[in-house]
Amino acid sequence: MPVNVASQTLLSDPVSFAFVQTDIANFAWVFPTNPAQTVLRWPGSNTRQIVILNRGNNPLLFGLKAYADLASLPGQATVGAGVPYALPAANFPTAAGPGPVPNEGGNCTRIPAGSSFTLDLLPFQERGNMTPVTAISGATVAQQATAYPTYLIFFGAVGGDTTADITYVNTFGAF
Repeated sequence: MPVNVASQTLLSDPVSFAFVQTDIANFAWVFPTNPAQTVLRWPGSNTRQIVILNRGNNPLLFGLKAYADLASLPGQATVGAGVPYALPAANFPTAAGPGPVPNEGGNCTRIPAGSSFTLDLLPFQERGNMTPVTAISGATVAQQATAYPTYLIFFGAVGGDTTADITYVNTFGAF
């Protein structure tokens, strides 16, 4: 019996591994980006596992935060000049929420220096969206709200700068 796969999955490179790297300052928070730190990178709908390697010399904090709507997302106008600290104003013009506040043991967990952490994700239908919805020309706020709540990954550091490599392990078929 054939399995129907949404066309968006095919556009998101369902068989690739997404590599992301980020360097973060002491007690700051960031979202995952590409290695050049110019483009935000989120798990796709077909991502089933996230593997994080803390390559730095300081502990890394890894967390998830739920956002209820587009206006709750942290945007450049409210929290920073650009990626990886906020969502770009060109794509998220009404994002006006504050950035996440890392709270070890509350909304994030510590990954010691030189250690790795693997997070197994539920199927998309059970876990929800992990990619924020960008502004779509002609789309109403109600139309854009269909992807909420959105659960976004964020990182923090303890004691100084650190570097993390993140791999999104994707799957074929129903997700």
